[in-house]
Amino acid sequence: MVFLPWEIIQYLEGKGIMRIKKELLSILDKEKITTLFQPIIDLVQGNVTGYEGLSRGPQGSELYTPLSLIQTAKTINKTHELDQLFIKKAIENSKKINSSKLLFINVEPDMLLNKKTEKQYRSFIFNQKDRALNSIVFEVTERTVINDHVLFKKIIEDYRNHGFKFAIDDVGNSYSSLSRIMYTQPDFIKIDMALIRDIHEDSFKQALIQSIVQFASTSGIQVIAEGIESKNELATIIRLGVHYGQGYFIGHPDVDMPKSIDKVKKRIIKINYEKNNLLSFDIENFQIGKIAEQIEPISKDIKCCSIKEIFYEMPYEGLCIVQNRKPIGLIMKHCLYAEMATQYGYSVYNNRDISLVMDSQPIIVDYFTDIRKVSELITVRENNKVYDNVIVTKDGIYYGLVSIRNLLQHITNLETDYARQLNPLTLLPGNKLINSMLWKYKNLSKTVAIVYVDLDNFKIYNDKYGFENGDNIIKRTSKILEAIINKHHPLESFIGHIGGDDFMFILSTNLTHLRSTLDDMIIQFDETILEFFNEKDKKNRKICAIDRNGKNTVFDLTSLSLGGFIGTLNSFQTLDAFGEYMGQLKKKAKKIKGNSYYIHDMHKDIEMINSIYFSQSLDISDSKTIS
Repeated sequence: MVFLPWEIIQYLEGKGIMRIKKELLSILDKEKITTLFQPIIDLVQGNVTGYEGLSRGPQGSELYTPLSLIQTAKTINKTHELDQLFIKKAIENSKKINSSKLLFINVEPDMLLNKKTEKQYRSFIFNQKDRALNSIVFEVTERTVINDHVLFKKIIEDYRNHGFKFAIDDVGNSYSSLSRIMYTQPDFIKIDMALIRDIHEDSFKQALIQSIVQFASTSGIQVIAEGIESKNELATIIRLGVHYGQGYFIGHPDVDMPKSIDKVKKRIIKINYEKNNLLSFDIENFQIGKIAEQIEPISKDIKCCSIKEIFYEMPYEGLCIVQNRKPIGLIMKHCLYAEMATQYGYSVYNNRDISLVMDSQPIIVDYFTDIRKVSELITVRENNKVYDNVIVTKDGIYYGLVSIRNLLQHITNLETDYARQLNPLTLLPGNKLINSMLWKYKNLSKTVAIVYVDLDNFKIYNDKYGFENGDNIIKRTSKILEAIINKHHPLESFIGHIGGDDFMFILSTNLTHLRSTLDDMIIQFDETILEFFNEKDKKNRKICAIDRNGKNTVFDLTSLSLGGFIGTLNSFQTLDAFGEYMGQLKKKAKKIKGNSYYIHDMHKDIEMINSIYFSQSLDISDSKTIS
């Protein structure tokens, strides 16, 4: 049973505060706190990165839930004692967790700011033997206000210098999250579950999360999405580039570690493959395994002196340490040399196993991972590990190593090749990339909306106003398309520039959502286009020019025509057949006066038509079943 704060107070008054106080004091005295562990996994390979320790009272007790414990402790002024017990039991019970996995623990800011409690806490935490300090992540909670940010930042830096990491919890739950991020400069930010709930149906949430991920990636921060409860939420946050995930869909909190998350892992790899497949015009060139060097791995039992000889004889910068052919660590040449070059380093490490100095938390990725995703992972790791090799596996077995130099060079070459395929005027993908994208959707048999965009009377405009002004209309049109599509469809969208005044875009959407997108698009175009005409033409809403037969003719102003369909591309045997079909839909849109669209839903055999004619909506908006 979960209690709200005011209900706790009522509960205490109703049930007898002395009895509840006695029960809490007994829990504190006998340390009757249980820790449940919930997995946090990376959203590229689906591997467990760490666990959050979640505290509970005795099973069946009225003080079982953490909220009931915390509110009761506040009532009798035992908050600090309870918080210290939460942390103590979490660390003690974490012995069952692999030492290479992170342990996330909630910590109250005022426990660190209070000199007395911080001293007691420091004494315990720094001297405990159950976990390495660099595997502990403190989640700074929102329950208390930080009044002295300067002191708090100083304390955090001291802990960080001893190896601790920090996370800001429940980001998006209150305005104070931003100030805590600014002063804490955390290693992780955890997105509150309120922003994750039904995110696949909310483009505003998607845009917000996308902004947070972009900020975090450029700031060296890793993002964790909390409260993932469905496959659609999982797929959406992966496509938004969120680094890690946590929630019931991945794994419930439990006293024991989850025996397997293989189902979720397979789903994550599949989603990433589809995401990368749609983003890449040549998917094989983007696979990290293609550039991996198959350097022979070493056993964790090999002595440091032997590794030093290997580095001396061979031009390796790093070596992978394996156990049963699976990677468990990485040793870089410069790291080994640095350890052994200290005053007592040689005598301490020379005849010791390499496992003592290896990095037990290197970046490990699957062969088919997109190299651009790997580059994102590199930018958010610790500064002293930025240039360390990346370990590549295939079917879970060690495959090879990728140096950062090789990775950056390959990314540069790919970006150069990609840039050659962009339209020079709008910098949107050109025909080669458009055809590649169409083939990918055809192979995936995925239902999508594909819309052909054309400007009406554009040649007339060019003849009268000149090609430079015509180019400006084309560039403005591309910006409108990008802005509206990014607003309504931040995920799974593609915009291409076929050439001249012709564009095409692809969306993963339904007829209703497509209607709102297209309505917004033609309204924006209608409001913008008049600024490209002189006062006379704007006033008349017409343009006088010479037609193809050499006669003076009156034309409508330039307008937007959109013809498209919703369906699967595997309905067409060839792209040429698809092109002919799209040409017919475009002609139907162009027959409608003004800014217009004509969309055919192939599955339901429904057509959707609308037109806006120079800020005056015509009464032809329609959606009907084709007989």
